[in-house]
Order: sequence, then C-alpha cells, then structure tokens
Amino acid sequence: MRVRSGWAFGRRGVVVVGVAVLMGLASGGCGDDGGGGGGDTSVTADTLAPADTGATTDTETGADTLADTGTGGDTAVADTTATDTLVADTAKDPNDPCGYQFSENTSYMLHLALASVAAQDGADGKPVDHCCFDQTGDQVADNKLGEIVALIQDLPQITNTVNAVIASNIADGTFTVLFEMAHLDSFTADNDVTIYGFYGTDTDADTANNAAGTGSFSANLSSFAAGTATPRIAFPDVIVTNGNFFAGPDVFHLDIPLAGGLELVADIQNARLEGTVAAGPAGGVAVDGPTVNPDGGTFGAKLGGYIAQDDLFGAFNSFVANRCGCLSVAGGGPVLVKNEAAESWGCASSIDKSGCSQNDTAENQCRTLADVCGIALALVAPDVDTDNSGKPDAFSLGFWVKTTGATIVGVDPATCGN
Repeated sequence: MRVRSGWAFGRRGVVVVGVAVLMGLASGGCGDDGGGGGGDTSVTADTLAPADTGATTDTETGADTLADTGTGGDTAVADTTATDTLVADTAKDPNDPCGYQFSENTSYMLHLALASVAAQDGADGKPVDHCCFDQTGDQVADNKLGEIVALIQDLPQITNTVNAVIASNIADGTFTVLFEMAHLDSFTADNDVTIYGFYGTDTDADTANNAAGTGSFSANLSSFAAGTATPRIAFPDVIVTNGNFFAGPDVFHLDIPLAGGLELVADIQNARLEGTVAAGPAGGVAVDGPTVNPDGGTFGAKLGGYIAQDDLFGAFNSFVANRCGCLSVAGGGPVLVKNEAAESWGCASSIDKSGCSQNDTAENQCRTLADVCGIALALVAPDVDTDNSGKPDAFSLGFWVKTTGATIVGVDPATCGN
C-alpha cells in the first residue's frame, strides 16, 4: 500500500490536460466563453453533412420547395435554371458550425479520471486503476503520465489529488465535455459510427440534473475547427458490437480553452477509446466499461494514447507564461528549456519566485512550481519511441471515462447570434 499526500491545485484547475498535472499547478479558472445556437435534435439528422437535406438533384437546402427534380407538376422553365435555384435557395453555409445539427445520440461526461494513480496495487503490481493500452510494444498497458503524477503526489508540497480536482471541476460545471455518437443505429451491431467531442455549457443552469442524464447543454463554438462545421475531436469508423464499442487508433485533438484567453492544445497520438455503450436513463447515450473498481462499480471506458514530449513541455511553458507572470527567468526565457543537441529538457537554471505573493492563492501555486520544478522534472521521462531512434520522445497516458445521456440543443446562441 502506498500513501499519497495529494496535489496542490486551485479548485478550478484544469488538470486533465496533463500539462499542469506535471508540476502541481493549475489555473485559477477554466472554461470557454464560446458557444452557440439551436439545432435539430432528430435522431435521423445527418451530423456529417447537416446542411444537405434537399432533393437529390438540388445540391443546396433551404426554402426552395419548387420541383427541382423536374417532376410534381411544376414545369416552369425558370425552375430548372441555376439562377432560379440560387435565388430561391436560402440554406446556411455548410461550413457554418452554427448550423450543425446534433442527433439524439448525445451524452455528458460525468466522470474523467487520470488512471494509474491509485494508492492500492493489484495482483500484477500495478495500481488497481492502471489503464489503458500498449504503446511500447511489450504487451503491457502503458500510462507513464499517470505513473509520474503518482510519484509527484507524494511530494510534501502537494496538498490535493488530481482526480479530486477533476471531479470538482466537472461537478460545478467548470469543465463540461459532451459527446455525440453520430449515425449510431444499434447497440448490438454497427460499424458506421463517428464519436464527436465538444466542450460545452449547461443551458438550464442546473448542474444537479446532469448526472441523472436529463441535462441540457449547448456546444461551444471553439469545439469546431475554425471556419468549418467539423468538430475538433473526432473518432471515425467506430465499431459497436454487443454493447461494446471500439474507436481508433486515431489522433484525438485535445483543445481546452482556459480563462483569460489561454488555450492548451495537444494531439493525443495513436489514441483509442473503448468501453460499453447503452441507452441513457432518459435518452441519449451512456458510456462505461467492464473493469471493476474495488471501491464499487466500474472504472469506466478506456481512453489512451501518447503525447509528444515537445508538445507537452511546450504547452506547459505557454501555461506558465500566461498564469505565472510573477515568476521570472534570467533573460526572459521559459521555465522549461530544451537542449536541442541532446534532445533533452530541464528547468531554467534560475527561477526567481520573489515576485509571487504567498498570500495570493494563484501566485503561491506558482511559488510551489518553482520549488518542485527540478524534483518533478527529474521524475519525468518519456517512454514511447515514436521515430524508432532508440530514444523515447513521447509520454503514454490513460484516462477512465464515463458519460450519461444528455441533450445538446445546438451551438451556443450567444456566439451564433441567435
């Protein structure tokens, strides 16, 4: 049995990104002010091409109800011309995310936990919550990021736990993640499903009903690739069989906007998502997994992959630059410095924390960062060799995920002008 002391995060820190997780620091607030507008919640809605619902010979949708196919009795010559079609057709731009139509196969993430951080070991010597997939080819599930966090949580400066912070952020609506299983027709057999992910906002201002599966949400506009109606998070070609689903491997685009204009972006490579799927308690879709949690219930579905070392540390430097202005480094450089010749990372030789007040919660966390940087980075070493160079250059990671049914009414109307 290992005893863990906790993690020194502010209550609203977004630790899930794995950047602040490394050093025991999180932002004073998170979330995305973006969002947007209503949508068609019909289960038959085509979420990949929501704008194309017209007749087969009309490539645009909207109010053109004339006989575009040349049948139905309207034989007016003008109706068959391109000019008449363009004038009469009032469809939204298919690249406009505000016109995105959500199906009824949607869900709300009620649980997200970094895996492999439990104090209790299982029979295999790994933490009982160890997860998720083999990223190194040794037939053993890898989660180096979880192992690193487990070690750092033993440091005396750390006062809370990573997963407790994540749970708090989810419960109070600070961190809201939504999913859609587009084109899901059967929980028994389906091989044409795409899982989309969105960051969102509770539209009924009632966080209590979210876990019950009756919550109503809007998706943030930032959940879509700029200038498109394409969700940033997507798992295509998902296979569903006998209540189980298998997604990936693919690239899982992690893009979490934080308060103050800060955005943490990382691509989880070779990402896979696996678990069980069923109807939500009041509609929508519920996701879980079969792995038993000795404390009761199950751990959830598995989400795992790896993040490039340069991406992770680069994102961390951006995080510190935006959140820890009270820290200073000689020459104005970053807190984490890469030795290009050796392809290795280290803490800046001198991190001045004198400008950080111990009486300010956020600044005091920055002081903790300066104190533990060297110790923490000594524990941080990548385990995945992505280029077969013989030198690992990425970190494996794994999370447990659970969702319940939900309604996504559309993209936030505040940003869509509705």
